[in-house]
Amino acid sequence: GLYTSSNFKPITNGNYSLSVNVDGKEFLSTTTRVPYVEVDSLGILKDEVFNETYYAVTFKFLDPINTANYYKYSYSVNGKPFKFSAVFSDKFNNGLLVTHEITERSDADKFVLGDDVTILRECINVDVYNFWSDLQSIDPGSAAPANPKSNISNGALGFFSVSSAKLYNVTITDSSEEE
Repeated sequence: GLYTSSNFKPITNGNYSLSVNVDGKEFLSTTTRVPYVEVDSLGILKDEVFNETYYAVTFKFLDPINTANYYKYSYSVNGKPFKFSAVFSDKFNNGLLVTHEITERSDADKFVLGDDVTILRECINVDVYNFWSDLQSIDPGSAAPANPKSNISNGALGFFSVSSAKLYNVTITDSSEEE
């Protein structure tokens, strides 16, 4: 089911716990809400691949130095339900100016001119990153892929997270076509 609370106000660097009991089996998890890393600029990138046009939404920002940071992106096109896009780690760009490109390359879901795209950008902790990174790297063509690493005890499949997040809205345009 869906459980909501209208008075829950998470705090940055706050620790949170989950405890669920199902048929006498207890599932436990803890997480920390990490600080949000602000975006410096948002843009649209046009790319041509084998005569196909693809658009991406770009996020540029300065990654905080000496801190491990993890980012998760989901998107919604024209009001449809959100879909997972990607996770990123700052393992190789800690403290640098970073660009994340959010796109969908499948023909059924790729961004096209005129699309209204909403992107949920989350700053997450390493356990949540590991879950989504494992999920992102699963090859659907391989035999019996392993389950992603969960941060919930007793073999539960899933994750528990309290993240810092913001929504960003853009309309896919092509400045060269506006002339």
